[in-house]
Amino acid sequence: MPHRCAFGCKNTNSGVVMHMFPNPKRFPEHFHAWVNLLGGKFERLSDHEIYLRKRICDIHFTDAHRNRYKRLNALAMPTLYLPETIAPSITNLIKTLEGIESLWKLLSRKYGIDAMLTKNFNQDPIENFFGNIRSYGVRNIAPNTVSFEGAFKALMINNYSEPHSSGANCEEDHNECLQSLDFFLKDKNIITLDIPDTNDTIHFNSEICFDQSNEINAGQTNYVCRWVLKRCLKFIIKGCQHCKQTLFENDISNDNNSYIYAKEYMNKKWLCYPNKEVESYFKEIQDMTTSFFFKCTQNRFEEKYCFVSGHAM
Repeated sequence: MPHRCAFGCKNTNSGVVMHMFPNPKRFPEHFHAWVNLLGGKFERLSDHEIYLRKRICDIHFTDAHRNRYKRLNALAMPTLYLPETIAPSITNLIKTLEGIESLWKLLSRKYGIDAMLTKNFNQDPIENFFGNIRSYGVRNIAPNTVSFEGAFKALMINNYSEPHSSGANCEEDHNECLQSLDFFLKDKNIITLDIPDTNDTIHFNSEICFDQSNEINAGQTNYVCRWVLKRCLKFIIKGCQHCKQTLFENDISNDNNSYIYAKEYMNKKWLCYPNKEVESYFKEIQDMTTSFFFKCTQNRFEEKYCFVSGHAM
């Protein structure tokens, strides 16, 4: 027994091709779109079964919706001879699906692309940005101010080495407010002072060198120096008692080692305490390094770093 078209067409003869509704489990959006074209609603669970038994005749589809075997493709949508009372959203959805289908044919046939993520097709970089925020952490669809700030920081750091976010399709829009951190660090238009080459001569910056360091800076310096001495003790000095007596301090009378002493266990002396001589040497190395890189521009950083590494060997 032939089916009757759900739109009320009078094509009831056996020669008219009738098409079933899309599978609601595999294509739920298309299934609901077909139902909305009929003006239907889902009020009960049995409504799905009712529409699965309905058919739509072939005259409502264009040739673009059919494949070589005259069967409907996955994106097929009734567009011809439809009732006049159709919601604008349905009409726009039909146009969007037709545009996606045309774009897919171009990408697959001309450029050989075998996969396409439709969620990334958006011409507004602002919506791309907020889409990345909402998709961060899978369920961050309605972030509050705290989660939005955290997602923004995480995305900015993750995109540090990329010109744009990986999922964006606006690669040439040049929206500077949405550029990644890498763009601002490597922008060619950044104005920098020209510093002439000096044949690898280090100009010592006397402004940052002090004869007497304040207690906080000296304590921080000694704390880092303690870590360096610990590495030297493990890989270089090892069991040499003479080196230990020369580099380490026997008592804890030096106030600059108070940070280290605060990390020590009670009534123990297991940590390394640099003496005055090592503290002075390490402070000079720190001043030279700070002065060296203070004048180093971005485009010469790698060259100067290699120079320092070569002299440190």
